[in-house]
Amino acid sequence: MSSATITIPNFECTKYAHWATVMALLLVQKQVYGIMKGYNDKPEEPEVNVTTTEKAAIKDWMNYHGVARLPIWLGMEPRIPTEYTVSDDAKTV
Repeated sequence: MSSATITIPNFECTKYAHWATVMALLLVQKQVYGIMKGYNDKPEEPEVNVTTTEKAAIKDWMNYHGVARLPIWLGMEPRIPTEYTVSDDAKTV
């Protein structure tokens, strides 16, 4: 895995193909691209009396989606993310 810095271009509803390519590279670098491809579907919410391992699955899912959502939002024109801030799922963003 390369430690090179990727600059996020600002997505302003133009040049989507370029923006999406750079964003995909960034998500690969952050090791969260699988989320966008659907490899990391949300696990069931854990019951109150579950093991630590079972609780960790949902916590990991939330962390990965948080890591993915942030660069996507940072790469958008400021008015766009406000439409999607309620989504807890990076794939939706």
